[in-house]
Amino acid sequence: MRSVREDHRYYECGLSNVLLKDVEFHLCSCGEKNIVIPCMGPLHRAIMMALLKRKGSLNREERTFVRKVAASDVAENVVAFELLH
Repeated sequence: MRSVREDHRYYECGLSNVLLKDVEFHLCSCGEKNIVIPCMGPLHRAIMMALLKRKGSLNREERTFVRKVAASDVAENVVAFELLH
């Protein structure tokens, strides 16, 4: 398997306007190409914060994305809290 780096329009997150620059892809001998995102949680939080810091209101897909990321963070914190106690 070999790797390449290129820009990627990140539609998988549910937003049509996110472009990841210089990300790694693994190329399989069968022709399949898989993106490598090692820290998806922090990436999604960074995207959410950029959306929230922007002036103006969020569109529907942005509001949905923010709700999903915020809910995911809450769930992770609840699990971490339960493990500590």
